[in-house]
Amino acid sequence: MQRITTYIILVAVFFSGALLLYRTLNASKGLSRVEAVVVSSQMDSLYAHKGRTYYAYTFSLQDRKEKLGIYNGTDAQPADEALKNIEPGRSYIFFMDPTVETANGVNLGLREVRDKETVLYQDPVAPSIMGGLILCLISLVGGLLMWRYYRLPKPKRLIPF
Repeated sequence: MQRITTYIILVAVFFSGALLLYRTLNASKGLSRVEAVVVSSQMDSLYAHKGRTYYAYTFSLQDRKEKLGIYNGTDAQPADEALKNIEPGRSYIFFMDPTVETANGVNLGLREVRDKETVLYQDPVAPSIMGGLILCLISLVGGLLMWRYYRLPKPKRLIPF
């Protein structure tokens, strides 16, 4: 029973890594485009948990209730210096991930910011690609080790021939 559980976990880890790779490599195909004038941009605290405060760099847009944001973890400084170049009162093109829901008035699905044709900010994809590759590799190596050293015993024949 333990071997079957291990095989199931290895398969789940492999498909998790494959899904992470698929979503990362095909992320730019399904993004929704929002063109709007930036009213303000600032670092907002999203919530506090166990004595730690979590932040996001948010943009308030004209004619939109929700703010668009980039999750920044526990760091109170913007992750990308290019975000400071986004000036209030100017129009920018924002590319959003439609699978990310709005919570507490902030949508953290911002993946890219452009000023006409110039890309000012783009969500880094290297960590997600590395994570997906590592998950797939771990599951494949684990599967090979399980297959090599812990093979299931051959069933005994009832009628010997």
